[in-house]
Amino acid sequence: TQSTWGGSKIIMDQNGDHHPRDWKLISLLLQSMGAENCEPRVVNQLMEFLHGHVADLLTESKVYAEHASRTDIELDDVRLAMQAKISRSFAHPPPREELIDIAASKNSVPLPPLPDKPGVWLPPEAFCLTMPNYQVMPHRKSSTSTSAVGAARETKKKQAQLSAAHAPGNDTSSI
Repeated sequence: TQSTWGGSKIIMDQNGDHHPRDWKLISLLLQSMGAENCEPRVVNQLMEFLHGHVADLLTESKVYAEHASRTDIELDDVRLAMQAKISRSFAHPPPREELIDIAASKNSVPLPPLPDKPGVWLPPEAFCLTMPNYQVMPHRKSSTSTSAVGAARETKKKQAQLSAAHAPGNDTSSI
């Protein structure tokens, strides 16, 4: 049985559960791919991904239509949005011929001869990841705290000089 809710068709399956038409289509798609028994949350997550993806495509399609001074989205706008999304989302490998050229140039250089020493043969130490990769840096005081301490010392020194100058028996007229 089918009913409509919020513009989406609701389908009741054999168990008596009510699901949107898209949910049922995704469930059937999973079954056709061999996923006979999966959690309902998987279908919900795929529906969320599908709706987000379609919303992004339509938003970008609308931008392309507005750029062309149109108010309605056309099929070409959607195709252009799909091409743009695919080119941003997926990295395309270089052509096979280019990979073959790179491999040929790399393989043309012979490997260095193996040493005649027993044990594990490792590359030179510069290329080994067996050394510790950290440096211990001494803790330095920040410049603001150092200058604050220095300013406090200067203030105490000036106060001591002033109090010594105004002490009884000192002549301050020459200062």
